Amino acid sequence: MLVPHGHGQSPQRCQYCGQPLQPHFYFCTACAMPHTDVEAVLPEVRPAQWDDETRVRKLAPEVWRLFFAYLGALLGATILGFLIHPVDEGGVPGLIIGLLSVAVVSTVFGWLHRDVLRPQFAGLGLLSPIMVKGLLGLAALLLVNLLWHGALWNLASEELRKDMYKDVTGLVPMVAGRVFLICVMPAVFEEIGFRGLVQTWLMRVIDPWKAVALSAALFSAIHFSVLSSPYLFLVGALLAWTRWKSGLLFPGILLHFLHNLAVLWYEGLLT
Repeated sequence: MLVPHGHGQSPQRCQYCGQPLQPHFYFCTACAMPHTDVEAVLPEVRPAQWDDETRVRKLAPEVWRLFFAYLGALLGATILGFLIHPVDEGGVPGLIIGLLSVAVVSTVFGWLHRDVLRPQFAGLGLLSPIMVKGLLGLAALLLVNLLWHGALWNLASEELRKDMYKDVTGLVPMVAGRVFLICVMPAVFEEIGFRGLVQTWLMRVIDPWKAVALSAALFSAIHFSVLSSPYLFLVGALLAWTRWKSGLLFPGILLHFLHNLAVLWYEGLLT
């Protein structure tokens, strides 16, 4: 279609009308006859630069599906607990139902996305340097917990503290049952949900540190505790960091278990 002149230094001309061709047009501006494909003169189209919120929403929608599934299950557990025991707005019955509902949601999503979880159960990682650092971080957080929640607990009335212990020990009389319900179940099912699935999905689309922070924030949010939310965020961040650096779930599961066990001991529920 093009008729070159000279040694390539003269402008190319249209073979129909002989007028010089403009390099930025796919047709001759004199006679309007096309001389090349339109794609050849179009500027390169670059993909849109998404912000982190858009990347998560478009590339990792499972994060919000799982989070809202947890949220719905826990709200339902709270309402059911209130109906069972309206005196203290649900109290321990709501807590137990909530733990069971989290286990159900984690099991369903874990099975549907077992390909995401399988590599994270490929090893234990309990003797790794990451585990040692995680234990040191846990010790520091438990000290923070002792100071912060101890101060809040001391502000509560003695009658309220006795009622809380009575509810827990009354509904779960065996120590082994309390350990299983409050230590084992959250350690397994919350780690599968928040570190195994949510954090993994986030790390695929945003910076790892941002994924750690966001997964920790979501972990804190589902506990529905305004006073404890800063502390729970730190716990979630430690568990998320452990999962990121180790690539495995067992270190975080053990740290989570030990954390909840220490809380039970501090609140006098292991006797």
